[in-house]
Amino acid sequence: MSNLKVSGLPKDAAGVEKAQSPWHALLSSVDLLQAQNISRHKYAGGLIVFIRAKLMRLLGPLLAQQVRYNSANLQVVSELTAEVRALSQAYAELRAAHAAEPSVAALPPLPSAAGAAYTLGGGLSDPRWQPAIWPNWDDLVPPRDLWVGPSDPLSHFMRWIWEYRAYLSLLCGLREDSAVLEIGCNHGRTAMGLLDFVRPPGRYEGLDILPKQIEFAQRHIQAAYPHFRFTLANIFNAAYNPAGQISAAEYRFPYEDASFDIAYAASVFTHLLPADAAQYLKESRRVLRPDGTCCYSFFMLDFYRGPGTSSCELYEFNHEHSAGVSVHNPAVPEHVIAYHSSVLEQMAREANLTVSKILPGFWSQTRKDGLNEQDLVIFKPA
Repeated sequence: MSNLKVSGLPKDAAGVEKAQSPWHALLSSVDLLQAQNISRHKYAGGLIVFIRAKLMRLLGPLLAQQVRYNSANLQVVSELTAEVRALSQAYAELRAAHAAEPSVAALPPLPSAAGAAYTLGGGLSDPRWQPAIWPNWDDLVPPRDLWVGPSDPLSHFMRWIWEYRAYLSLLCGLREDSAVLEIGCNHGRTAMGLLDFVRPPGRYEGLDILPKQIEFAQRHIQAAYPHFRFTLANIFNAAYNPAGQISAAEYRFPYEDASFDIAYAASVFTHLLPADAAQYLKESRRVLRPDGTCCYSFFMLDFYRGPGTSSCELYEFNHEHSAGVSVHNPAVPEHVIAYHSSVLEQMAREANLTVSKILPGFWSQTRKDGLNEQDLVIFKPA
């Protein structure tokens, strides 16, 4: 044979290896790389199989335990759901049998069995963690067209509820048996935060000029909580009730003298002209008990520093309405109005009140502090 391959290199007849050509060298290199690659793949594959087997042995018992736990939990929830349905039925029958008793009529109905079953086992959402007369929030939040700001996010809607409950507790000494008056109650937004707190002989009275909102509050809150009452006042306001027949400057609150421990208003005086605000302060003093407290929100000119210094353009008061009083829109001054503290102090004296405290709000970007969005003014009987 004239060309033998023994070592992988071609040899001549005498058995002497010939010089390897570049082509043969390339083929030899490819063969070697393929062999090495196959070896690596086999090693990696074996390693993966080994790891998978170890993980299965480790996780298998844990997965089986989780399945057993889920099965047991489902059984417990099913049993509790059946108990809730039975208790709900018994509660409804008891309530129907004693419907004429005031103490029973004031209690709201239990949530549906389906709703209760959904919350069982849900940590703090478990009914056992909830107050005995926890409000049915689904019925108390009105359609957006009744909101103070229909385009507001839900977080803004909800914060008013709990902020004012805190203000009334910390600044006004709210108690379970307090008699509370809210001027400008709207559909009962801030009243929602008091439903599980104020109880007979305590009471709440809400007063507003918006018919649809008052009708909603009467139907959804007053019907379930008789010690919460809502009254419509047919008062004229160019911005919010142009069809009103009564002047705010002459309006008398429909309540007896010295009948309230607390009076509060969330963004009402921010829409009242001076004569109207002065009358509201006089009426507040008339219905307030000697040791009572008023908590009213204002925009205070003391904290305004001009265009671009407020949290939004609406809170800019660049048009003087009268001495110590400025407005955002001179065409409709009731839209948003601001007072200087000197004007409020004079109004308070004329109403036999005194300005006890002024707590700045965060509407004015000129300050580092800010409690409410608006400024809070605390009045006490003089």
